[in-house]
Amino acid sequence: MKNLWNKFKATKGYRVVKIIMDSASFALFLSVAFFAYEMSEGKRETEEVVNNLMEIQNSLSTRYLGLFPEYISSINTLLEEALEHQKTSKYQDSIIIFEDVLYYGIRSDAEGFRRMNHNILLLAHNGCHVTIAHYAPHSMPFNQMVKDGLIESNYLKAQKLYLNNYLSNLKKFNQECENIQHAPHSQEHKESFLALAKKYFPEIYQEYSRNSNSNVLMRINDFLYMDSISCELYFDSTKIVQEKQLQTKIKGYLIPIPQDKNAKDGITLQVNQMCQQLDNVMHAHLNKPYNEIRYVDFKNMYKEMTQTIVQLYKTQPNIEMLPLNESLMMSCWLTKIGDSERAIFAFPSKYSTEEIGFVSQDRAFSDYIHTMLNGIKNNNFHED
Repeated sequence: MKNLWNKFKATKGYRVVKIIMDSASFALFLSVAFFAYEMSEGKRETEEVVNNLMEIQNSLSTRYLGLFPEYISSINTLLEEALEHQKTSKYQDSIIIFEDVLYYGIRSDAEGFRRMNHNILLLAHNGCHVTIAHYAPHSMPFNQMVKDGLIESNYLKAQKLYLNNYLSNLKKFNQECENIQHAPHSQEHKESFLALAKKYFPEIYQEYSRNSNSNVLMRINDFLYMDSISCELYFDSTKIVQEKQLQTKIKGYLIPIPQDKNAKDGITLQVNQMCQQLDNVMHAHLNKPYNEIRYVDFKNMYKEMTQTIVQLYKTQPNIEMLPLNESLMMSCWLTKIGDSERAIFAFPSKYSTEEIGFVSQDRAFSDYIHTMLNGIKNNNFHED
C-alpha cells in the first residue's frame, strides 16, 4: 500500500492535485460552492415561507392590493364577478362607488378606465343597482383637487396666502369705501373709489386702466375671479419649475383612449363613443404649444370630462348619480352579491402622488360605506 502511495506521489496527477489543494483559489472555490448550496437551500425555505404567507394573506378579511393605478385591474375583477352573479340571480345586486372624479385612471390606466366604464354599464343593464358619488365639477373639493394636482406645493402655499391677503384687503377696502364723504355716483365719489381700488387691488385697477368699461366693483368682490387670477399666476410659475412633469402629464392626456375595435353591441359602442368624446375634450384644451396652456385649460377640461361621463350615465337604467359638494376621505367600490359584500378602497392624499388600495370583506368597512352613503343622501335631501 505504501509503495502504491509512493508511486502515485511520483506521478504528474499528484503534483497537479497538490497544487490545487494548496492554492487559495481552491479554498475560495469550496467556499463559493458551500455558499451556493446554502443559498439554494435557503431559497427553497424562503419560497415555502412566502407561499405560506400568501395563503395567510389571501385568507385575511382585508388585504393590500398595491399603489394606484395597480389596483384598477382588481376593481374591474370585482365588478366582473358581480356581473356574472347578477346575470343568473333572481334578485337585484348593488354596487356603491365613491370616486373623487369620474375619469378615475383615465391617464394612468386608460384601458382599465374604459373597461371599468364598460363593466358599470353592463351591470346596470343586467339589473344591478349602481350608485355613483363623485365631486360636483363646480364644488370646492373639485376645485381644490385641481389646484393640488397642478400647482407645485410651495406655490400652492403662496396661492393660499394671496387669497388670505385678498380677503384682508377686501375688508379694509369695504370699510374705507363706507367712509367716502362724496355723494354716490358723483365724479368725486368715483375718483375716491378708484383710488382705493388702486391701493388695495392693483391688478384689477390695471385691468380697468386698460379697459375702462370693465366692472371694477364686481371684480373686487368676486372671490372666484381673484382665485382664478392667483391660480394662473402660480400655475405659470409651476410650469417653469416642473416643465418635464407637466409635459409628461399633457402627453399622457393626448394619447387616445383604447377602444374596442370589434364593437357590435350597444353598450360597447356607447363606451367607445364616450371615449372618443373624452379624447376630443382633452385635445381641445391641451393640444397646443406648452407656453400657451393655462390653468383654466386644465380646469375646464376636467369639468367637461366629468360632464361627458355624467351625460352617458344619466341615460342608463339603474344608475343613480350623486354629485358631492364635500370632500371624500377615501375612494371605494362596494359590491353586494346576495348576502355577501366586498369592497375595494383607496386612500387619496394631497401630500402623496400615490394612492394605496386594499380589498376587504370586513363588515366594518361595508357598514362605514353604507353610513357615508346615507349621510350624503340625507344632506342632499335637506339641501333640496
